[in-house]
Amino acid sequence: FRRVLFRSVYRLTGALHADDDMQGTPDGQGKTVRDSARRLARMFGTDVEDNPSLTVWRNAACALASIQLLNIERALQTQLSRAQDVTGMPLGGAGVGSFLARQLAQMHGMQYLDFSELCAAPAQAGKQVARAAAAVAVAQLARMTHENPAG
Repeated sequence: FRRVLFRSVYRLTGALHADDDMQGTPDGQGKTVRDSARRLARMFGTDVEDNPSLTVWRNAACALASIQLLNIERALQTQLSRAQDVTGMPLGGAGVGSFLARQLAQMHGMQYLDFSELCAAPAQAGKQVARAAAAVAVAQLARMTHENPAG
């Protein structure tokens, strides 16, 4: 539910680009801003045609994105409070939502570390590697297991 909603939210805010959104939509409809507004309107129990102004739906999307960022920030604060020393600690991000980690790092004066920087990937493949972080992690584990079967 949340992934579905937030993909539409971030399409409306402009943070999720078409080439980053590789999954189909739950309703089988398109991924346009209007289609995303339609899905968001349904979450509010209405139809986009009842209020066709995209500004309304973009504002709603921005509000939801802010709430999500606040929730993630609270979780980050909880984790940081458990660390003995956070001086110089980077904040890592991976996947299509890595822009959220980058934003949080900036808000907290932390260095942002993209997943692609942790892999031996060519510079031109960095974005694709970060986007597919989970698959890359599994592939790395398989490679390591193959290279060191006893490990």
